Amino acid sequence: MQKYILSALVIVAFASYAIYSNINPVSTDLISENNVASSTVEVVVKQAPETIAKPVAVVPPKITTPAPVVPTTPASNPVVIPSVATLPTGAFKDGTYTGTRTYNYHGYIQVEAVVTGGRLVAVNFLEYPTKDESSRINRRATPILAKEAVSIQSSKVDTVSGATDTSGAFRKSLEAALVKARV
Repeated sequence: MQKYILSALVIVAFASYAIYSNINPVSTDLISENNVASSTVEVVVKQAPETIAKPVAVVPPKITTPAPVVPTTPASNPVVIPSVATLPTGAFKDGTYTGTRTYNYHGYIQVEAVVTGGRLVAVNFLEYPTKDESSRINRRATPILAKEAVSIQSSKVDTVSGATDTSGAFRKSLEAALVKARV
């Protein structure tokens, strides 16, 4: 019995909606199938006393992706920033300093810091994980980490998105190298 009552209520509700929508039709003047297909929308600007319709083109945003930076080999991946000349001199002793071999979840990372004129001028990756997904992640992350370290003259670099473990191990290895290089 309850099923019949519920069914009758659904039919009455549908019939009421159908009658209501015939009495008060929805205006489709502004959006038509042709406008949607051509990515054009009409915008109605009301001015007294007439209505003016102006077509407005919808332009999708341009998406650009930077070209990937691919390091050659772990031992020959220096990053040199010419703008470090504006940073203070004498913070480090000149030379090449090797950081500790630091383990992250995917393998070991070890860097060496190159100091010239009292400034960090390059960071070389002596070792980093190159298996499976780590290879793709590290090809992208290692140049970013080295460039930022040289730029800020410190091991306190920001974590590279998607390379959290690599970033943490990089900071530890570089900090060990810079401790040796401090005056």
